[in-house]
Amino acid sequence: MKLKINEIAEVMIGHTYRGGVEDNPLGETLLVQSKDIMSNGTVDIEDLPKVALGENRSKAYLEKDDVLLSSRGVFKAGVWENEELNALATSTVYVIRLRSKKISPYFLALFLNSEAGQKEMKEFIHGATIQALPKQQFLNVEVPILSEKDQKMAIEIYKLGQEIAHLQIKKQKLSEGIAEAAIRTILTR
Repeated sequence: MKLKINEIAEVMIGHTYRGGVEDNPLGETLLVQSKDIMSNGTVDIEDLPKVALGENRSKAYLEKDDVLLSSRGVFKAGVWENEELNALATSTVYVIRLRSKKISPYFLALFLNSEAGQKEMKEFIHGATIQALPKQQFLNVEVPILSEKDQKMAIEIYKLGQEIAHLQIKKQKLSEGIAEAAIRTILTR
């Protein structure tokens, strides 16, 4: 079974922030931009800029388990896991707030980042130089609705794949370090 995004979630466009984003140490709101959404389904919160917005009634203030999707350029999805931080998405980010308990936010992010999800979204993309995914078209993207068990299994398989890739990179760096040390020893004899 498949359901369209508009059948399972409310989708909000992030806050339009005029001008360049500059960090304000006195700011009370963190800004999440497209560049903060990682291709592994996470959101990097390390260097989020603070801004002072005063009273703002935007619906794009983030809640735990919101799925964030970059709406231009490279389409990456991540899950907002923090409920303590006062954060707002910018206008290059769609905030997807699930209404249905039939789908896990982690599974939705995984699907949107997958080859199948990217293919589904490509049908609705506009623009040649900078690609954009209009909200009205994004609402028509169809998402497979799997059992809770199958969603959890897909998420675990994905996490294991990520861990294996991370360990392979670490192994490669260690191998290069060993080779470099051996060469250095030979050269300094």
